[in-house]
Amino acid sequence: MADNQEWFDRLLPGQEKIVFAPTEVASLLEIPEEKVYQGLAQGDIPGIKWGTRWLIPRAVLDKMPLASNRVF
Repeated sequence: MADNQEWFDRLLPGQEKIVFAPTEVASLLEIPEEKVYQGLAQGDIPGIKWGTRWLIPRAVLDKMPLASNRVF
């Protein structure tokens, strides 16, 4: 199975990704995936629950502080 970015690139070529999975957010923010899920559950990281999946909008990530300035 292709990873999310490959799937997205095929679906909307040339478009920026607008939502991210918790695993992608953990990688981008350099924090454990568990922390992302905790942040989502506690409301510290705004996200959208769609069925059993969490989606984090790009706009949320654009507003988050850099890794060195994070408090969660």
